[in-house]
Amino acid sequence: MKGICTIGFVALLLFTRCGGDGDDVQVNCADTGLKIQVTAVDYTDCGIPTGRIRVVGSGGSEPYSFSINSGESNTTGVFENLNTDYYTIIVRDKNGCTAEVETFVGSNEGIRAVAFTTASGCNETNGSIIVTARNGKEPYKYQLGENSNYQDSPEFYDLASGSYSIWVGDANDCFIGIYVDLLSGISFANDINDITSASCASSGCHDGSVNPNLSTLQGIQDNSQAVLASILDKSMPPDVPLTPDEIFQIECWIKDGAPDN
Repeated sequence: MKGICTIGFVALLLFTRCGGDGDDVQVNCADTGLKIQVTAVDYTDCGIPTGRIRVVGSGGSEPYSFSINSGESNTTGVFENLNTDYYTIIVRDKNGCTAEVETFVGSNEGIRAVAFTTASGCNETNGSIIVTARNGKEPYKYQLGENSNYQDSPEFYDLASGSYSIWVGDANDCFIGIYVDLLSGISFANDINDITSASCASSGCHDGSVNPNLSTLQGIQDNSQAVLASILDKSMPPDVPLTPDEIFQIECWIKDGAPDN
């Protein structure tokens, strides 16, 4: 009979059988090669549903329709205004065959922030941190540590050496935290090397003939905590004690991480 179309299941595979002019046409969806491919994913901005997914179909029989998370369908394969989440997109061809793909819309960090520091000086509070923020929505606000209030200025002054956390927020209530090591500014080349060479690495005293070897920067770095403990309890150097200023300088340099500076 002409013009009669029936749909059924054979071996659990969807097929479409259409009758026309006495001919039967059977479509086995597993053999159509219908595929769906993700061609673009745009991540969301912080706190804003700006995600976007674009997919294309191939194989099967056009035209295609596309749906996302079993929602409304379209024929463009473009889905916009998405939040950060996992999404399943389905393509359906004119014979009712389907294929699906899963993808993830992530989140851009939004705000970017970088900090510039000025050394504090040894046992002094002359340090400063100045933050530069971008990629967010102005105005920005800044917080030094977790127990202080936010401020409009990105500048922090009168700081001692140490590790600081800084939070930056924007008008969309997007936040980013950065960690800043503010150094004392004591230099191994200009300040510490002369002290250790004269007092700690003299002949017969940690010059390579006695462990630990403190005649090199690497040797001092590898044993920095032991060196600090020894000079604080005044057990080293054994002959001529260090002055209070020399002890302060070594202590500040080691607390800075014993840098090669």
